Amino acid sequence: MADLKGQTLVIPPVQRQVSTWKATRHPHPLHEHLKTDIIDPILSELITHPRALQKAIESDIARLVCGLCPSITAWAHAPKLRTVAEFLVWIVLWDDGIDSPGEGGEFDAEEYVRRSKEYVRWCLLRQHERLNAVREEAAVEPPTKVCELMERVGCGLMDQHGWVEAERNRLWEGLGRYMDACLVEYKVRVSRSDEVPTIDEFWKWRTGTSGVEAFCVMGRVMTAGCWLPDEFVEKSEELRYMGACVNRAFVM
Repeated sequence: MADLKGQTLVIPPVQRQVSTWKATRHPHPLHEHLKTDIIDPILSELITHPRALQKAIESDIARLVCGLCPSITAWAHAPKLRTVAEFLVWIVLWDDGIDSPGEGGEFDAEEYVRRSKEYVRWCLLRQHERLNAVREEAAVEPPTKVCELMERVGCGLMDQHGWVEAERNRLWEGLGRYMDACLVEYKVRVSRSDEVPTIDEFWKWRTGTSGVEAFCVMGRVMTAGCWLPDEFVEKSEELRYMGACVNRAFVM
């Protein structure tokens, strides 16, 4: 690794290698509805800077939602797509707050992650207390409007998809590790240290920042309700290996 310090990594062009790949697109029947009626309004609500908003709209998160949910094609199931859309908007925008959560530096980033984790956990595991008017003090304040979007995700998972606490807890654990990894990545980036992380150290936090673990948990929504037994999900070596492969593919 020491020999690589100060070097520039040049990634060769791959156009020639993929020039024969079929590129015909088959539009998802709900793409335009999803973009116009659900995602763009959410982005407009969360992003106030015009250029940042335009960039987010042009990224076309709706296409990603459609690609992840090819079996949900009827507009009657739009509420289910909305849950996925809100989750993806949250994942895409949340980590931007680590770079500028306040006026300070690292302390603000740590506080942002701490408050975000507290709020996300409440949204997925405890907000039913407020919804059922059991304990008004159960509510937790979100650090940002973007983070607040997770409350809608939690409601959608309970109301539209019937997720029980064990399922929502698995999602919370994945998101908690995702947020922790984003904080580690931020600290490495701003440390200005001459030390280069080892390959194992790099993969440990870099695969976490992809959010793939949480994506895999959300797979039940994306596959229109299919759900693998808990004992298979938690104990299958093959499934863990597949998850690691998907994770690295997203990272690369």
